[in-house]
Amino acid sequence: MIYPTTNYLTTPEIPRPTESTTGKATSSLGKRKQREEHPSDFDWSLKLRFVKELQVDVEKIRQRYPGDLACEENIDFSGLGLRHLPPNILQQCLNAKRLDLTGNNIHWLPAELKKLNLAVLNISGNLYLQPNLEKFSWLLEIPGLKLIANDMGFDFTPRDWRGRFESNQVSTENEWMYDSTQDSDESS
Repeated sequence: MIYPTTNYLTTPEIPRPTESTTGKATSSLGKRKQREEHPSDFDWSLKLRFVKELQVDVEKIRQRYPGDLACEENIDFSGLGLRHLPPNILQQCLNAKRLDLTGNNIHWLPAELKKLNLAVLNISGNLYLQPNLEKFSWLLEIPGLKLIANDMGFDFTPRDWRGRFESNQVSTENEWMYDSTQDSDESS
């Protein structure tokens, strides 16, 4: 007996609404819209796009660092046009003390950064990271990590980052984020 093989890059077939199942005639435009909005197609196409973007970013990094990254202490990924920071690349940066991501379009930071013994992480110019910085509070678990975030629109130091955050847009009077709960505690 021959068993069918499963290709992990294809999605299981999910029946789509047709004229026979809905009782309504569908135009060619309606059929195209159904194909475009089919959830499994969308999820897989998004995942495949993400994988392709990661591969492109890996190639950009490999052009700058064709050798082994394990021996590098100062890693400079600045200005490469990265959209993602490939986790498999970070796993190779065992001795990294300083990681410069300046001037890319990175949207998120992978948790593999926690495994590195970084002293400085420069995310300057990655504007998509600015509204997400609170989601990266796990970076505080890296002992002594200093975060540099120049030209990202910060006018205050994010909560919990006092003494570990540097930005050319934060003045000394706005060194820490105002916490309104302190006033309510003091007034009672």
